[in-house]
Amino acid sequence: MKVEIRKAKLDDCVIVDELLTKLILDEKQYDNNIDENFKVSSYYQNYYDKETDCLLVGVIDDKIIGYIYGYIKDDANIINKEAKLDALYVEEDYRHQGIAQSLIDSFLNYCKEKEVKIVEVNACSENIHAINLYKKNNFQTTKITMKQEI
Repeated sequence: MKVEIRKAKLDDCVIVDELLTKLILDEKQYDNNIDENFKVSSYYQNYYDKETDCLLVGVIDDKIIGYIYGYIKDDANIINKEAKLDALYVEEDYRHQGIAQSLIDSFLNYCKEKEVKIVEVNACSENIHAINLYKKNNFQTTKITMKQEI
């Protein structure tokens, strides 16, 4: 099964919003503050065609089965241009087939074309699969955010 990685189109945004909803609900296992009834709508239509944003979809047999979204940070105080890998999701039935890796590779190529020097990503500290995927792609821990529920 070959996956096609391509730039998202406006028509794709409804499906990608559904995948973002799944991503957020998946993170509920790591974050008790996520509302189980949360639903994303009309989000990615605001970003799919911006010059500083990159929304890519993974497609198999004309079906979107995953996506990656990131953007170039707008911060005049930094020396090197930075990007944020903000969201990555692959449908459960298609995981462990290299699709997330293909999406990351495509996003990193976009960053190189835009002369980005640093790419940042956040992951829930208990999401070992995500952390291992990012480590495999040479991401390193540089900051730790700590929280306390009160």
